[in-house]
Amino acid sequence: MFDVLGWEFTYQALLIGVVSGLGYGLAAIGVVLIHRATGVVNLAQTEIGTFGAALFALLTVKYGVAYWLALPVALAAGAVWGVSVDVVVMRRLLRMSKLAAFVGTVGVAAVVFIAAFSLPRVQGSSSFPIALPTWTGFDVGSSLTVQSRHLALLLLVVPVVVVLALVMQRTRFGLAVRAAAESGDIARLTGVNPANLATAVWAIASAFAVLASIAVAPLIGFTGNASQQTGPTLLLRILVVALLARMTSLPLCLVGGAAVGIVEALSLRNLQDHPGAVE
Repeated sequence: MFDVLGWEFTYQALLIGVVSGLGYGLAAIGVVLIHRATGVVNLAQTEIGTFGAALFALLTVKYGVAYWLALPVALAAGAVWGVSVDVVVMRRLLRMSKLAAFVGTVGVAAVVFIAAFSLPRVQGSSSFPIALPTWTGFDVGSSLTVQSRHLALLLLVVPVVVVLALVMQRTRFGLAVRAAAESGDIARLTGVNPANLATAVWAIASAFAVLASIAVAPLIGFTGNASQQTGPTLLLRILVVALLARMTSLPLCLVGGAAVGIVEALSLRNLQDHPGAVE
């Protein structure tokens, strides 16, 4: 532990900040992808994610479905939401203006929130399931403990980000997404229909939102319906991260996410007498 300008910096807080920040960064990547492909900032990103997280918790905690079976179901549910939003709502609103589409995401967020809230509730104070339930973690010295929920988040997030980076850099799909950020006509030159590209991006971004919510939920705690806890908590953070990434850079989403996570963790430690200040 060390002090800077009267603030306590602990290695444990820094670890928690970096790990939770990677979850924020993953969700922000979805926002950036949609913005690059369509020019729209998606305010429904976290609500789509929390629908998937609520469904995941329902399957695993209430019905006893195995973690690695429930995870693809939740991701698929998020992708279905993304495709539906693009096909039913965004294509129509984008014919009017990007502003109309942006406002439309607020309505989408409300609809998805209601859908998540309508899922059967997980009663009691059950802990949100993690990918490594039997692993207890390990100590690094006397001041740092790496817990299973920390490693579980890394296990979920890091491989996905690496694969996405390879896809964006080395495939025609990635080239088309980058081209669409410049012009739909340029995207067509790559042989990809911009409308179909946007739908695919919405599906991927929504699945990322679900994965991020599932990864972060064990860090922020879980009781009852996940939609009440992860949506509002995550939205402001991922928008800040996306802005730090200039709505363009996927690597900067992770860097910005880590920065936001560290600030949050240190604030929680040093502003315990003013808990509302962190929000």
